[in-house]
Amino acid sequence: YEVFNESEEPLFFSIGAHPAFRCPLTDKGKLEDYYLEFNEAETLERHLLTDGVFDGTTEVVMDNANILPLTYELFEKDALVFKKFKSNTVTLKSRKEPRGLKVSFPGFPYLGIWTKQKGAPFICIEPWYGLADSTNTSGDLVEKEGVMKLESAEEFDCHYQIEIF
Repeated sequence: YEVFNESEEPLFFSIGAHPAFRCPLTDKGKLEDYYLEFNEAETLERHLLTDGVFDGTTEVVMDNANILPLTYELFEKDALVFKKFKSNTVTLKSRKEPRGLKVSFPGFPYLGIWTKQKGAPFICIEPWYGLADSTNTSGDLVEKEGVMKLESAEEFDCHYQIEIF
């Protein structure tokens, strides 16, 4: 992504990707055969959503580990949204086949992982520079968590990469 502020006024923005991947990757297997491998050991707290907005609560889903087994139950409370993590890559792997994919997102401060409940044949790995609203939002975009600001003539760029193997 490249963002350039051509205005004389500050530009406020956020960026988020929503790539979805078939999971299982082939006609064989099921979601529970798969796991996400982070490139760093992580203690990850998911930030919980109620009706699409952050409600201020969290719960730990990984404790000093780099493997997150996938189950539909993991998504019963909506997406996994992480605000603090060390990793810059997440790899989708199977215990039963060699195919997989890796999403690299250097510098992205937020990460969403999502699928629908029970039987959805996909998983989303979503690097973000921005977040949904929270229950205590003021409604002012300037104050929203994760919103980026560019002054006049400033630019911002970032990228993510998907590798399939």
